[in-house]
Amino acid sequence: MQSSKNVLAPSVCIGSVLNKRFALIELLGEGGMGTVYKAIDLRREEVLDTSPYVAIKLLNDNVRRVTGSMMALQREAVVAQSLKHVGIASVYDYNRDESHAYIVMELIEGYTLDQFIITSCPDGMPSPKSYQFINKLIQAVICAHEQGVIHADIKPSNIKVLPNGDVKLMDFGLARVVSLMSVTPQATDNNVGSQWLRSAITPSYATIARINGRQPVKVDDVYALGCVIYLILTGRHPYQRMSPDKAQEFKINPRRPSSLTRSQWRNLQQALDPNIEKESQVINALHHSFSPKNIAIQKFKNRAVSGALILLMILALLPISNWFINDFPILKIKHSTGVKTAQLLDDYLLYDSDARDLSIKESYLPFLLKQWRERWDGTDSIFVEKLHERHLKAQSLQYDLSIAKRLMPLLPNSKPLSLYRSKLEKIRANTMAELFNQYENILTLYQEKTELITEQTLQQLADDIGLLKSLAGPVVITQADPRLLFVFQKEIQKEWGARRYLPLVEKLLIAKRIFPDSREFNEVLAYVNFKLLSGFNSAVESEQKRVEIDSMLNVGDPPSLIYLPVYDEIIKNVYLASANNLDINPFHRDLFESTKQRYFLLGGDELNWQKITQQAMLQYGRELAKSGQINEAYATIDRMMETSLR
Repeated sequence: MQSSKNVLAPSVCIGSVLNKRFALIELLGEGGMGTVYKAIDLRREEVLDTSPYVAIKLLNDNVRRVTGSMMALQREAVVAQSLKHVGIASVYDYNRDESHAYIVMELIEGYTLDQFIITSCPDGMPSPKSYQFINKLIQAVICAHEQGVIHADIKPSNIKVLPNGDVKLMDFGLARVVSLMSVTPQATDNNVGSQWLRSAITPSYATIARINGRQPVKVDDVYALGCVIYLILTGRHPYQRMSPDKAQEFKINPRRPSSLTRSQWRNLQQALDPNIEKESQVINALHHSFSPKNIAIQKFKNRAVSGALILLMILALLPISNWFINDFPILKIKHSTGVKTAQLLDDYLLYDSDARDLSIKESYLPFLLKQWRERWDGTDSIFVEKLHERHLKAQSLQYDLSIAKRLMPLLPNSKPLSLYRSKLEKIRANTMAELFNQYENILTLYQEKTELITEQTLQQLADDIGLLKSLAGPVVITQADPRLLFVFQKEIQKEWGARRYLPLVEKLLIAKRIFPDSREFNEVLAYVNFKLLSGFNSAVESEQKRVEIDSMLNVGDPPSLIYLPVYDEIIKNVYLASANNLDINPFHRDLFESTKQRYFLLGGDELNWQKITQQAMLQYGRELAKSGQINEAYATIDRMMETSLR
């Protein structure tokens, strides 16, 4: 570790703001290449992002003085940005101001792996938890290698353990830049380049060839990963934290961890060879050894194969076994329905094999597409179906969409699957747009006092909300709409005041469907039932109860002309359809225009409409940012700003 005085320019400290955007608020750590700060992205904070924090790595003066360093680091940041994996910390950008170069990265909360091991499991992590950690790290490294990216400095301090138990690899590619660039320092300091080069190598996690100056390759990551795996299993470094050449000099050999089988230890030993050469075979063997699914399969095989006779029987029955593994599950999936189909498919997808993929592609997909054509061809919306048929259709649509979503990652190049998924999305979007439109129309006519609300109209509202719930999930924004509550309060108050108990009870039962937790509606219904069955002991007691309920039902001024969550949903669907290139924009845009017309018809003004629209787009931007779609979020905010400026 170096002193921050040697690493950073004197002007940078907690409270400094880089490029008028990143405010440094906390020192996270210092190392050979620079210093890491927690920072607030002021641009995110400006749009009220719920997570405006990032990590800023400020590169030290030695790094910046090396010829070609800035260009190489910028290239590496671009490469690192392309790595999309849950086990790899995101790199957002490389930037610089007048005197400082820095990298903007995802802020990862939690402990580094060495901190976690020391504080929580100094003798190693117990299985199967350790296998889950190891498997996630292996998958992250394989993902990077498949995209041609080498970490070059895998070590416990570059691995974060998140509060939820996940792990993330950090600082991808930064150490590799040191070796790949021209290390020719400027005349100001002849030792800068060599010092920086040494700082980019962690000897206890480096191969002998790497220590001797060879450029980093994939096997260097595999060796370092092997050392990390050993640390996770035992709490100790395999070579007592020595560099591999020193370990060989002192003849230090790691012992087999007690939790490993012979096969697992044999594969880990290959990774721990300081002169490792075979890269893909070793990491693939590690992946196979520590995959929870493969471990479960191996345990099953070990129990099943207890002798030569059993082995011969299994070989003799191999064709039948393959049928049971690959074809029988497809047969069960074909003849299942609804939730059961999704559960069976999820179970089958756990068994990763070429035979499984072939069975799904050649057997299940043609059957599924035929089933979808019979069910959905000629259908643009399920809104026109009879009520009980609508709900069945809505459930069926959701199940089919969930199946399509599960199969898309497995068959990304299947054009028929992609086209039919778009069709299903279009049917769902059309139906929701028409439901929202009818819902808004009923409320508008009531606010205009141009149409009486009958039990039939209220029943239709309840049915439409139920259908929206089927299509949109358990949370339906219309249920909390104050305009809807206002309608029911007024209608029930009207029947209550006129003592028309039959229509009152009918409207109360409908209100209970939409507002099951409403105290006022429940109390009115309970009182009416009690009154009709027995009556109160005295007229005074009855009148007191009536006055109490009158007070509960006495609503004030009508709610605002537009319910913001409903409008937010409309705006979101317009832009979501645009982003997915789905041919459903006209339906949502028509809904948008009709909502706008109703707003002005009821007395709304242009200024407030602009504010409501900007707020809805801002809300959509927040949702994008929360889901990790940062670039899309900024694009949405930029569109909002352009609209407001016009």
